[in-house]
Amino acid sequence: MNEFFDKDSEKRDENQDKNIDGISSHFTSSGILLFLNQLVLAFGNWIFWMLISRFASTVEIGQATTIYSLVVFVTTIIQFGIEYPILKYSLKYRESILFTTFIIEMGLSLLAIPFMVYFFANFEDNNLGQFEWLAILMVIMTAPGIIAHYLLLSLFKIRTVLIIDIIATVIKFLVGFILVIYGFGASGILFAFLINVSIVSLFTFAIVLKEMPFRLNFKVFKVVIKDGLINTPSKISRVFVFSLSVILLAVFGVDVSQIGIFYMALTISLIAGGFATNIGLMVIPASIRTERDYASSALRIGLSFTIPLIMILITQSYAILGFIGNSYTVASVDLIILGLSILPSSITIIAISEFNLTNQYKKILFIGIVEIIIFIVTFSILVPNLNILGASLATLVAFIASAIISIIWIKKTSLRYILTSLVSLASGIIIWQTISFIAGNGLIATIINLIVVVLASSAIVFYLNKITIRELISMIRSVAKMNNE
Repeated sequence: MNEFFDKDSEKRDENQDKNIDGISSHFTSSGILLFLNQLVLAFGNWIFWMLISRFASTVEIGQATTIYSLVVFVTTIIQFGIEYPILKYSLKYRESILFTTFIIEMGLSLLAIPFMVYFFANFEDNNLGQFEWLAILMVIMTAPGIIAHYLLLSLFKIRTVLIIDIIATVIKFLVGFILVIYGFGASGILFAFLINVSIVSLFTFAIVLKEMPFRLNFKVFKVVIKDGLINTPSKISRVFVFSLSVILLAVFGVDVSQIGIFYMALTISLIAGGFATNIGLMVIPASIRTERDYASSALRIGLSFTIPLIMILITQSYAILGFIGNSYTVASVDLIILGLSILPSSITIIAISEFNLTNQYKKILFIGIVEIIIFIVTFSILVPNLNILGASLATLVAFIASAIISIIWIKKTSLRYILTSLVSLASGIIIWQTISFIAGNGLIATIINLIVVVLASSAIVFYLNKITIRELISMIRSVAKMNNE
């Protein structure tokens, strides 16, 4: 497989990019549908937090988000990059990968419990200790769902993932809303999350169990551990940014209400960057199944659709946060910075998928280590003086550093897509500032500005990256076909 990807890969990529039919419908349609799933869940979560914020105080929300971030941090550490070998080897080791990865994840979940106890004992806010048992239960219940989720993705059962996620989100909403109304506060919110992860884990695991045998294979065990550990630094760096940063803010003594506000801005940027992330993941099983390297095409498509989303965050950060609540608008600058960080983050994620496909493990390790070190250093320097703004800047700096390294190592055919995306983003920002200077910041002017900027940036990046109308129609048809299967 590696020989296929290495031999004349750049020439193949050029031919694929000139021909719409060379683009794998597997990863484009799967990535789009996964992103739509993410948007649906994000909308449901937005409604959840919007209504919860009417009945729960910012302190209670801050407590809930701090504990949930700890859970996400621990469960992501437990994954240690296991999604990459699952997506890469689920076809080759179909007979044993389910049980083997399940044993690994459950074992790590149990080993994580003492560390969680230590975390709770060292929180500056002693009131957080009352949520310890909820956090531990969430970690244990999440483990089977982690395995099942990525195995379903490797099988391209995206619609199954979508349906289960929606059902679990609706139940979470109902449980959380009822418990908060009856005065359970942060405990009610966290219990709703526990119900959510339990439903997802049980249903997805049951479905995968029908598709795959439940056997242990020590050879697969070694392969999964090896590939997972190689991807661990890059995985941990994302944990530091999207989970541990919230926990570290509490350790640094930042007010819990500010932590809750930062969490919302961080979540929004994570959702906006989800398209490129999903494309980067789904290109692995698609390339394995078709024996063609689609990493360059994934970068072209991923960045082309991400640029307009970045522009929306940059130009409408205040309005977006205002939808959640007026108290969240103080993080509008943070959301702009986090929005800008999506581009370098997307480049790195897709580059890591490329390096996994071609077994360039040293590059994966180096990128992850550099990203971790730079984030920790900049976070430690900036947060004591700038609070959540320092955390946002640390995120941007870390992602830029890892992206620069990725750009040096990725295929030359991918460089032009990065350059054209940067040009499109810069053009959008210039257009936005020009219209704002001429027309002002009134409601009508802001709406017109948003429409013009999004359309202009989309047109520029689609033209430069050769995203044609025919290709867009092909993508839509692929999504519709997959949704009906």
